[in-house]
Amino acid sequence: MNTANGTKNTMDDIIHVAFVSNQKYFPFVLIAVTSMLHYHRDGKLVIHLIHPDLGDKELSILRGMQKEHSFDFEAHLLNTSKFAEDFGSSRPILWRLAIPELMPDVPRVIYLDCDLVFCDDVAKLWAFDLQGMSLAAVGDRVGRKLTTPGLAPLKYFNSGVMIWNLEQMRERNAMAQWQKVFREHNCQLQFADQTLLNLVHRDDSLFLPQNWNLHNSIYRNLPLEGMYTVEETIDAIRNPGIVHFTGHHKPWIFWKFTHHPYASRFWHFALQAPIPLGLKVKFFLKRIFFGRLHEPKCKLPWNASDIKPL
Repeated sequence: MNTANGTKNTMDDIIHVAFVSNQKYFPFVLIAVTSMLHYHRDGKLVIHLIHPDLGDKELSILRGMQKEHSFDFEAHLLNTSKFAEDFGSSRPILWRLAIPELMPDVPRVIYLDCDLVFCDDVAKLWAFDLQGMSLAAVGDRVGRKLTTPGLAPLKYFNSGVMIWNLEQMRERNAMAQWQKVFREHNCQLQFADQTLLNLVHRDDSLFLPQNWNLHNSIYRNLPLEGMYTVEETIDAIRNPGIVHFTGHHKPWIFWKFTHHPYASRFWHFALQAPIPLGLKVKFFLKRIFFGRLHEPKCKLPWNASDIKPL
């Protein structure tokens, strides 16, 4: 398994975490941040938010959370017109690629999707040793289904949780490489920026333990041989650091039963987060009527009894 363990304690360093959002997904950022602050009590933390359209009303909510929690907050306005010129597309899924330029003074960052919640202290993830690589992320079995030339299925990673060495990315002009590869494929890459990052950083990345991005397919499938072991997967299921609600069966979408064993964590933190009451009611009703976990059809070495209680 191509992973590395954190070898140094960086609790005294400033932890930089970045989210990318617009108004539609902003409530999910608030839920993710609520969960992160629940587990992170010590150490300096800066939360960065890259956005194209959030106003003072939305940003003041995050600033208001600083009254109860110790963290700094920085908002970065994304120029979508310039981004479209650079990449030939301005789909929201690509916006995270602007991070190295929008955060020029930040040497290293943890990038996080909005559709996730924490189950452990972000400082433990921050301590991961990149060993000279530009990024680290959790492997994803979906790579074996892709036909894009140049991809290595056993090296393919999920881009929902990543540690980026921004200094190194800027030194190696990663932005230009991303733009070149994206245009070479006529912007038609499956999973868009995720596959783009896999193409560019195939030999410049490490796998994180699955604990730090426990996405749906990890629980529902056997691990790919050569990517993770059964023992590592069981440990991730029993001791998650971040749970990521990938796929179509998300814990806030009605009419679909959940496929993620830790959907209850989302509902728990959604009720605590500073989001509109109407959304809290919606999520509560979703849990009541469609909150039952659909176990995988295939027999696996784990089941719901391995899920760590809140």
